[in-house]
Amino acid sequence: ISPGAHRESIQGATAPRWAPVTPREALVPPRCDEAIEMAAAAHRVLESHDLVSNVLGFLAPHECYQAAAVAKPWARAFQTRMSGLFRVARKDVGDFGYTRRATAMPGGGVMIADYRGDSLQVFSPNGEKVEGLCENPGDWEERVLFTPSAVAFTGDDDTAWVLESDSNQLALMRLHESERLSTIVPTEFMMTDLAVADDALLVLCIQYAGEEPEAGEEPEAEGKILVLNKASGAIQREFATPDHSESELRGAECMAVLGPRVYVADTYNHAVKIFTHADGVLRDIFGGQRSARLGEFNEPYGIAVGDGQMIISEGAGRRIQVLSLEGEPLQMIRFSIERWRTWSNPDVHDEYDRVEDYQLGLGLCLDESRLWCVGPNTSLNHADIFV
Repeated sequence: ISPGAHRESIQGATAPRWAPVTPREALVPPRCDEAIEMAAAAHRVLESHDLVSNVLGFLAPHECYQAAAVAKPWARAFQTRMSGLFRVARKDVGDFGYTRRATAMPGGGVMIADYRGDSLQVFSPNGEKVEGLCENPGDWEERVLFTPSAVAFTGDDDTAWVLESDSNQLALMRLHESERLSTIVPTEFMMTDLAVADDALLVLCIQYAGEEPEAGEEPEAEGKILVLNKASGAIQREFATPDHSESELRGAECMAVLGPRVYVADTYNHAVKIFTHADGVLRDIFGGQRSARLGEFNEPYGIAVGDGQMIISEGAGRRIQVLSLEGEPLQMIRFSIERWRTWSNPDVHDEYDRVEDYQLGLGLCLDESRLWCVGPNTSLNHADIFV
């Protein structure tokens, strides 16, 4: 409208006669109703289960927690996203020292060998402490166990082989009576893990050679698996020996048994190797070169097998991978250096207690559907439970 026409319209105008209106009609122009309806429709779409589930499907599980807190529909979509995947159920279970092994008990629950405490700690499936076994009575000379680090049950919750790390020997213990039935030293190699397979006790061993490596370098290490009689500890045979073949192990720290097969986290070969323990034959290999890709490994450390899955923790990779038994990636749980730094004992300033200087090897075990993760190798550590 031209300025002149606008002035004429104002001069000839009569006073407006306003009809009564509601407050909303006075404040909201008619076209705003359409905008409100469009916004409401968009809100319904953003809360729709199909859309949110699809979006969360592109995120790693640990990235979904904050999204789940936005609204109840998002929380329901988050539950769908996490269906069949591990998520943290309880953190910081127990107080241990330099402990990196957990063992599922035949009757349920988990036993953790507390290296620093010279004892075996028993926990319920939910992480409540049940009891301490073979505990140090206070007198150094009267200790029942010395630096225990791994346990293998012979068939019930009361009799087990226990690896005493610093003396590199195996003790057959009647646990509730704190009775040592026998002690053996079956090898000059350093023993790192134990597992029972049928009537055999499997012992994973390492032998380091050469000088201590510089930071970032891999040590010269070899290994083997001893097969002992479960009852007597008598040596029967060995396999995965240093023979420069595919079955050779380099610095393997942990293993797990499922049926006729033994799964080994072969640390410095960056692989998971699968043997049949009856004949020691290598059946399969996953990985084999240092890699951050899913389904491959960067210094695998802990391993647990069950429910159609194998679960591997990586020391240098700082993550836990969940794979199918065929090696298909199913889930990745990443942990940060800050998470583990909080576990270091603030009262200890020894250079070897700095988490930054340690590769974060984490021991794993499955207790039915619960995944226990214990470590890293510091003077104060704990366990986490995933379900």
